Amino acid sequence: MKKSFFVAGCVVLLSLFMVVTGCKKDDPTPSTPTVKNEYTVGSTTYSIQSALYAINDHVTTIGFISSGSAVAPINALSIGFANQDGIPTGTFNFSETVGGALWMNSDIDASIISGEINISLSGTTYTITISNTVLEDNQSLALTYAGTIELYEPEPPTPTSNAFTLGNSVFEISYSGYQTEEYSGEYFTSILFMDPSFENALYIACSGSAIIPTGTFELSSSNYQVICGITTTDDEYTFTSGTAIISKSGNTYTINIDGHATSSLDPFGDPMPATCHYEGALTELTMKRMLSFLK
Repeated sequence: MKKSFFVAGCVVLLSLFMVVTGCKKDDPTPSTPTVKNEYTVGSTTYSIQSALYAINDHVTTIGFISSGSAVAPINALSIGFANQDGIPTGTFNFSETVGGALWMNSDIDASIISGEINISLSGTTYTITISNTVLEDNQSLALTYAGTIELYEPEPPTPTSNAFTLGNSVFEISYSGYQTEEYSGEYFTSILFMDPSFENALYIACSGSAIIPTGTFELSSSNYQVICGITTTDDEYTFTSGTAIISKSGNTYTINIDGHATSSLDPFGDPMPATCHYEGALTELTMKRMLSFLK
């Protein structure tokens, strides 16, 4: 279980260093005069320069960063809380559901094996103390912090070529095409984009048209004219918000999708940002052509 905290901590501490070093000097991180923002490992004390948190798969990870930049290694302390979609308040013992790790030179130096963390919130100011805590190398650990903790929400990657994205994952479009079918006098046209593995795909289903429609289409759970979704190796996501823009010039289609997609396995969870960019021809997906993909 604790390994997941370390992975989540990596997201906070390593993926965020560009954000941390790009913060303005006047970014608010208020602290009270009686509380020093620092953590102490053994006899060495580190001043906390930035505090951020991220939420990933119902694990909330706080990163207390003492130093580091885009070109310099990061030193930091990360604390992870399982089954939390935000920073919890209260007193917690480090256990299977609360984990932590010390980061030195952008790598895990030691994990927390026992101890206690207390978190309180007043307005937007968190007061956090870690005491009676021991690392796996038997060094003591203590922390005091009072200030804001910024939520890190990464911008979804912007494809520079034909690709679709889901969260921070980018899938190159290697195969594309469309198919038109007729049911009881009504036509349905579907566009399909697949990555090289054939295990991840984005589809656009258009009702009431025997050809690929063009225009700007709203994506929502109540609009059935155009439905978009992404299938991955372990889940299926449906766009519940956003827009799909389809245009055509000669034989070239330009398709841009920007929105959020909801997981079928977690329909009440936060939708993930999802995009698609495609520019090129679209050929009808006949059975012969589909089999040729598999050669």
